[in-house]
Amino acid sequence: MYERLFFLLRKVVLYTNLRNLTMKKFFLQRARIRRTSYRRKLTKEETKNRRTKKFSTNLVVFFICWFFYFCLCIFIYPYFHFYLIFHHFSFRILLLFGFFVIDKIFYAYTFKFFMMMSDESFIN
Repeated sequence: MYERLFFLLRKVVLYTNLRNLTMKKFFLQRARIRRTSYRRKLTKEETKNRRTKKFSTNLVVFFICWFFYFCLCIFIYPYFHFYLIFHHFSFRILLLFGFFVIDKIFYAYTFKFFMMMSDESFIN
């Protein structure tokens, strides 16, 4: 009984994968046709402007994340850590979760920032 069930499940998985692949191929071909039909190639200047805009946006978010991280580390977190160590335990967990989320955003943008700094096409 289980063999039959696994066989059917395998058949379904293989069929859906095949269908997804064919659909993907179809949509990629359509996109390629559509792209070549009306989209013109960007000039060097336009490409540079687009990169600079992206870079400055990342830089702004990077510094905002740094600011929040700094505030959390210096002002908010120690206060709650020392004064509310036994009280409002659920609030402390919530604060720690917020700290964790901001931490992750901060590291993600730090990585993105340094990746963009090391990008040779941006420098040239």
